[in-house]
Amino acid sequence: MLNPYIKNVNAYKNNEILTAPPERLMIMMFDGAIQFLFKARKGIKDNIPADICNNIIGCQKILREFMKTIDLENGNDVGKQLFVFYDGLVRALYKVNRKKDEELLEKVIDDLKNLRSAFLGAIDIVAKEKAETQQQFDAD
Repeated sequence: MLNPYIKNVNAYKNNEILTAPPERLMIMMFDGAIQFLFKARKGIKDNIPADICNNIIGCQKILREFMKTIDLENGNDVGKQLFVFYDGLVRALYKVNRKKDEELLEKVIDDLKNLRSAFLGAIDIVAKEKAETQQQFDAD
């Protein structure tokens, strides 16, 4: 029997995604990518190839979405370096999938966690600057 609350939970999650600001969506995507890799790690430990493959592919799809958002023609060097970084993670995940390389998987997880943390830090800085600007504007 299906849980009657699932429909409400799914509606809540959909609403959260539809109303989230872009920076929150980005963090949610990082969280999703990391969760996929946790599930792939469990698949490696439990020797379930389908779980490994499906979850690595899920993470790769998120990384490719990140790559699509980078303007390589008009962007700066940071964007280009970020693109190369994401591409490196996608390639590393191919190797993880082929060789069931737990050590490389842990490195990719750590890299994503660090990048997520860096984006959170940048979001906080922008929010503080925005608040300070608003306070100055309100004072005038």
